Amino acid sequence: MPIYKGRTYTACFSARSSLNKRIYTYLDRGADEYQLLGATQKFASNVTTDWQAFSQTWTVDRTDITSRIAFDLAETPGTVELLDITLVEGESCL
Repeated sequence: MPIYKGRTYTACFSARSSLNKRIYTYLDRGADEYQLLGATQKFASNVTTDWQAFSQTWTVDRTDITSRIAFDLAETPGTVELLDITLVEGESCL
């Protein structure tokens, strides 16, 4: 998905896990580069066994038409479920 330098984007999602654990959400350059878009803005979320809503906001530092939203779920054991993943321009998914 294309994102543009200097603009702000917000990701919203719901998550739960089989164990309490931390996951990370970030934007990166797709294709073969896999570099963070937004300096070092990799956000941690503490996920529990109950469904919770999360949002993360970035201002990106470069334009990229192959970018992606990514989730790092492998810091600790446990199954993570994600629902309603949305990325919008601006500071709110509402």
